[in-house]
Amino acid sequence: MFRLDVYHHSVCSPTDPVMVALAELKEITMATKDQVTAAIEAAADQTNKIIAEVQAAVAALTAAIEAAGNSTPAMDAALGRLQTALQVADDLNPDAPPPAP
Repeated sequence: MFRLDVYHHSVCSPTDPVMVALAELKEITMATKDQVTAAIEAAADQTNKIIAEVQAAVAALTAAIEAAGNSTPAMDAALGRLQTALQVADDLNPDAPPPAP
C-alpha cells in the first residue's frame, strides 16, 4: 500500500469566475443570516406585545372583579389560575436588558 499526496498552489485572480461565485454565495448567506436575525427579532417583539396586552387585560379584569366586590371562590380561583399562567408565559420570554446609557 502506498500514499501519493499532490499539492497544487495557485493564486486566483479576483475576477476568476469561481472566486466571484464564492463571493456572491457568501453575500447571499450573510443576507440570509441578517434576514433570519430580523425575523427572530420581530417574533420576540411580537411576543412581548402579546404578553403586554394579556397583562393589561388581566389587570383590567382583576380590577373589575375587585371593584364589583361580588366574586365567588370559583371566580377567584380561576383568576388566580389565569394570573399564574400569565406569569409562566412572561417568564418564558426574559425581559429586555435596559438600554445602554
